[in-house]
Amino acid sequence: SALLDHANRTLDEVLRLDLHASKPFFGEIRGPLHRRDLKLAITPPVAAVLCALARSQRSLLEAAVGPEALLCECSVLSSDP
Repeated sequence: SALLDHANRTLDEVLRLDLHASKPFFGEIRGPLHRRDLKLAITPPVAAVLCALARSQRSLLEAAVGPEALLCECSVLSSDP
């Protein structure tokens, strides 16, 4: 999918940076050697998936967080072999 391709490309780019430069791109989940919490910008592939999810799960999302809720961060968790 476009989102998976985007996440993999982003992770590859960030992993090429030195540790200090890559820090802003990762969340707190970085436990085992190959487990990462990569923060994603809301690019077209990410927005497409989020919009589809919001449309298909609108009533559930509104019941859980209210109709005025805002997304403040979007991350992808990855665990590589």
